[in-house]
Amino acid sequence: MSTYSLDFEPIYNMSSLTPEAVLEEELNYSFVLSPAKQFTYEQRPILELPSSRHVRVRVIATGLCGSDIHYWQHGRIGRYVVESPIVLGHESAGIVEACGADVRGLSVGDRVALEPGTGCNVCEMCRSGRYSLCESTRFAATPPFDGTLSTFYNLPEECCFKLPAHVSFQEGALVEPLSIEVQSKTSTSCDSAF
Repeated sequence: MSTYSLDFEPIYNMSSLTPEAVLEEELNYSFVLSPAKQFTYEQRPILELPSSRHVRVRVIATGLCGSDIHYWQHGRIGRYVVESPIVLGHESAGIVEACGADVRGLSVGDRVALEPGTGCNVCEMCRSGRYSLCESTRFAATPPFDGTLSTFYNLPEECCFKLPAHVSFQEGALVEPLSIEVQSKTSTSCDSAF
């Protein structure tokens, strides 16, 4: 079994980063991987909502995927190369902090799991519900798009799924990897032992 150690220089004292301090100052701390395979904590701007159907989520829990480790260890996955600093993470859950004017199904304070792949919503694949096959998909933490290891992350309303009260944020962050497993089992012709 391999073990990894994270070699990074924090730019602030983690012990001072309480939820109350973040709420009070509205800081957007991000865990950033450089092309030199080094991590830093950076304070990044809180981005405006890109459209009236987007929401801003305060990320509470994020899992580390094998792809995050691969980008760190190898600087690339196939044609996707870390050529500039990138925020990793795409298995996340959090709380809706702001809603665009045309958001109808979510409200500030809703607990949500995040869908990290955003399609164009106009192509045939998106319109047929197969947005994961959209040629214009923007996937969190896949160069050049930043991921969710930040205080805040913006995404379209349809990429947020409300969490029932009994589901923790940590469990909500597992919705994305669970969906990959379910998709792989249901799209193959192999019978499983499940």
